[in-house]
Amino acid sequence: MSTPQSVDPAHKARLAEAIEDRAAQPGWSYKRIADEAGVDVVTVNALRKGDFKSRPYRRTLRGLDRALGLADGTCERILNGEEPIRPREAKKAQKPSAEQLPKGALPQEVASVIAEIESLENLSEEQRAILINTLLAAAHGIRDQAQRLNEEQAS
Repeated sequence: MSTPQSVDPAHKARLAEAIEDRAAQPGWSYKRIADEAGVDVVTVNALRKGDFKSRPYRRTLRGLDRALGLADGTCERILNGEEPIRPREAKKAQKPSAEQLPKGALPQEVASVIAEIESLENLSEEQRAILINTLLAAAHGIRDQAQRLNEEQAS
């Protein structure tokens, strides 16, 4: 096990900002972030306040990556002073994602579900693609239905 390392206050602030950004999204709270990350809400509050002296456990940071909708290793990168990466940037060209759809076509919640599916370790790439394609097909169908309803009500 490695020795505790201190964390630069500026890097703590960047992690806090990522937590605050997620908590500000509709349907999210510090409690939900904690639940999704698999940690206590006290831990999330300490992280968002920068109230920690040594680097958090990797398990905590990995859970936070999931809860914040970030690619694996992003919270660690933030604490190292590196640029964060968004969910599965390297795989965007291979798989459909909410970012490839017209702007505003899907809520952030769907993008979060896609990121969660992509982060599941025991699924094959084919299984992930099938699940994501099913999700996106349903979302497109709902969007199309909403557009039809909107047009009907405009008439």
